[in-house]
Amino acid sequence: MSAGNSTNKTIDTAKIVEIAQAAARRYANLAGEAQNAAPITTDIPTLIFPCKRDGTIRRSEQELRQLFIEELKAVDKSFRPVFYAVEVPTSLRYTLGKSTKDIHVYESNQKAGRSASIDLTIFTADERRSKLERTWNIEFKLGNPEEHAVAKDVVKLAREPENGAFLQILENTDSKTWENVFKKLSSAACKMESLMSKGSGILLVAIATCEVSGKQPPIMIYREFKLPKDLAALKKQKELRSLDEAQKKGWQLSE
Repeated sequence: MSAGNSTNKTIDTAKIVEIAQAAARRYANLAGEAQNAAPITTDIPTLIFPCKRDGTIRRSEQELRQLFIEELKAVDKSFRPVFYAVEVPTSLRYTLGKSTKDIHVYESNQKAGRSASIDLTIFTADERRSKLERTWNIEFKLGNPEEHAVAKDVVKLAREPENGAFLQILENTDSKTWENVFKKLSSAACKMESLMSKGSGILLVAIATCEVSGKQPPIMIYREFKLPKDLAALKKQKELRSLDEAQKKGWQLSE
């Protein structure tokens, strides 16, 4: 590769946010299997939400991940070639259990615990294109999950050697939704402090609203936390009560 070649950029926080926002917009506009829509006119394979046995639409993190992958594959050629894998075994060993008290991290040479998995890992080719390097681990969350589900994901993202991104879609929001989301994120960081303080690199948290009604366009807020330095800031997110407060306290808005 010549010295003047421009394909030396690697996927950074801004690009992850851009890809996530594009995926969220597409997620908001997906049709469902039983949806009464206009006549089908496309011959191109298109992702949809399937129906459950009772006829209701099943929405899940899987559709979000698929859309993220499609957007990732469209990254322009000014970036180094990117590759990806799903359900990727972690480098470290974990026990994740059913509550935050059950979450533990072990070195890869220890016999305790077992490899966990990462929803999606992005690999970047080195400058000589002779090997692949893990650069980003990404976990996807739909709705407003229990604190344990948040905690186990942020611990994995914090402790694995690569940068991590926690991407959450909120299908419906009200006055309490944001307060609850920030509280769970903060509580998870507080309870997992001893584990997360040993992490390094970037932990990107991006949260998108995606109204099922389709009446409101999706918006996304995001914030980059550099660990372990910004762990204290992550713990303070419980002080936030609204989207407006979040923007005043370091979160950025992407519409």
